[in-house]
Amino acid sequence: MKIILIRHFKTDMEWQAHYTAATYDNAMQSYKLAHILPVDAQRVAGGEYAFYCSTAPCTSETIALLFDVHTVTKTPLLDEVALRSFTDDSKLRTLAEWQRRAKRQWRRGDSRQSETKSQTEARAGKLLDMLESEGKSCVLVSHEFYLRTIIRTLKARNYVITRAGFFGIAFGERMRATKRNERCGGCRHNCVLINPACEVGRDKAITRRITMISENAGRMRF
Repeated sequence: MKIILIRHFKTDMEWQAHYTAATYDNAMQSYKLAHILPVDAQRVAGGEYAFYCSTAPCTSETIALLFDVHTVTKTPLLDEVALRSFTDDSKLRTLAEWQRRAKRQWRRGDSRQSETKSQTEARAGKLLDMLESEGKSCVLVSHEFYLRTIIRTLKARNYVITRAGFFGIAFGERMRATKRNERCGGCRHNCVLINPACEVGRDKAITRRITMISENAGRMRF
């Protein structure tokens, strides 16, 4: 079972530099309804994958641009964390400050936020329970902040995450998650160092080591 994680393409959303509490909340509501900007992407067949996305139009539009599929399941289990203003006042603050302090409330479980960190983690767990019970490879298209929670939950369940980037998740970025014992049979990394409990990876690493020693011995000059 493989899970492909994709962040939606960039939306046609013009964020302002500063907001009041009311205008910030309005902007967050507008983001939920925003459509993606035109993207030059080549579509590929969906193959054996099942497709899931959030209820926001930008995620289903991303799938439509990337894949030739007929059935896509929209589920609130993939919706972005619904942040709201951390206080009620008319003071102008930067977008970064609204986001930072709203996330701080989310992390500490403040009831002002519509969802707490523990509730978000429980939602990600419910999503993965559903996918694992179905046991089918799938593509999940969601949003950056929530994808971070999904990735942490996957790692806690012994999945290996393969991605090109190291920091922020880029628009349209694709990541692959596979169970470690499924991946280690054909991977390039040395499982003895990363996962000593993986018997397949350990044997593969030992075999590779023996082969390297034999090849080096054959090149030696006496």
